[in-house]
Amino acid sequence: MTAPAEEELARFSGWYHNTSIALEYWEVLVTSRRVIFCFVGQSYRSLLLKADMGASHRDRVASMEPNKVAEFDEQNVVVPLSELGRITLTRPTRFRTAILEFEWTEDSMTLRRKGPMDEDAAALSTLEADDRFDHVTITRESQSLLPWR
Repeated sequence: MTAPAEEELARFSGWYHNTSIALEYWEVLVTSRRVIFCFVGQSYRSLLLKADMGASHRDRVASMEPNKVAEFDEQNVVVPLSELGRITLTRPTRFRTAILEFEWTEDSMTLRRKGPMDEDAAALSTLEADDRFDHVTITRESQSLLPWR
């Protein structure tokens, strides 16, 4: 008997991770078996080199099957669903970006994004309603409206 096909449950698109020298762009694909963090590019913090270098790869990844997404780049991180412990979505303010945090048994990933989050909030609601995520703490938070807190 074969295992059921891997089902895509949610996709978080357009998020980036801050490093000391660059912004790394990541797509996050949540399936019935795993969470796939797909590296799609980076831009350096220099004003001369500050372009979203993930846009073309993001478009390619959007239509790929989960196995192809997982193999897209050697920097990808794949987390089995059983190891996922927490997902937190923090809404943006006028002065602060949105924050999407994933924690699992051995590590974590903090991503940021500017702009509307309606699709991400809907994706999070889909995961909350799914019984396979009963072991995962899913929260939504608000940030202080003041930029210095």
